[in-house]
Amino acid sequence: MKSTAILPILLLGLTLSIVSCKQEPAVDFKRTDNSVILRIEADADRLNPLLSTNIYGRVVYEQIFSYLIVQDPETGAFIPQLAANLPIRKELPDGNIAYTMEIRPEATWDDGTPITAADYVFTIKAALNPSVPAQRIRPFLAFIKDIQTDPANPRKFTVISEKYILSEEAIALALPVMQASHYDPKGLLGDIPLATFIDPVAIEQLAASDSRLNDFATTFVTELYSRDSKGVTGSGPYRLDSWETGQRIVLVKKENWWGEKLAASNASFEAGPDQITFKVIADAVTALSALKAEEIDAISLIEPKDFLDLQQTDYVKERYTLSTFPAMINYFVYVNT
Repeated sequence: MKSTAILPILLLGLTLSIVSCKQEPAVDFKRTDNSVILRIEADADRLNPLLSTNIYGRVVYEQIFSYLIVQDPETGAFIPQLAANLPIRKELPDGNIAYTMEIRPEATWDDGTPITAADYVFTIKAALNPSVPAQRIRPFLAFIKDIQTDPANPRKFTVISEKYILSEEAIALALPVMQASHYDPKGLLGDIPLATFIDPVAIEQLAASDSRLNDFATTFVTELYSRDSKGVTGSGPYRLDSWETGQRIVLVKKENWWGEKLAASNASFEAGPDQITFKVIADAVTALSALKAEEIDAISLIEPKDFLDLQQTDYVKERYTLSTFPAMINYFVYVNT
């Protein structure tokens, strides 16, 4: 069952280029640099996509990492991001489904190396490693039967899955792709067959007898790969600059990011601000005061009464665009049959 919710949001018209200019005399803004300060209600827990369990972590790390496909922010339709095209779906004689994808030739890691199918396979292996606390992710990957990489094209691969209502989304959208050489520098997972990870019994048995799985997890869960600017790295447009716990997380736009040349043809590559600051403000009244003082540029989930009051405030109307828009939300219940 699907439902639509209306989420009020405020955007500072000067800083965010997606907001059109108003036909009125120029307004003197307190800040005129190309940066954005966003309010978040609570601090992120981690910036490791496999380990983060709160929405604030995801809001931040989605600016650092890239997915195979994403949703267009305006239409809600799926569009390719790391993938060159949307997955090609084929029903197999045994009842399973094959999804074939190829990573864009432009896509590279920060060290200049290409993003390949091996990075995607590593990401799935890391998520299915029972020594890694990724219980939130594993149910979405349980239907994967195999991943076949193309020996003639290191960027091309096919995921074989059981029939599942959310299979395409789970395969390409549940997790961003993580760099194998960075997050597993010793190659601890590389020689272990993917088939072992896919078999719940086999991987549990291996974890009990093979130290590689636990050794990988011991390093993977450290703060280096969750909070440190040297350890948190992805293929997205921004890099982690600093994190003051309970206060703010600062991201800085990368120079010569590979996706920038594709911005005109794909909305998922639009990255305007030079810096994004996620400022933690738990109290709603304090957040609104910060907004009026131009200490933050955007705020969402405003109480309806406060939203209506802001619509009547001339100072706010001069500086901000007030919008309500539908959000795509799925509600569903798993039934064990």
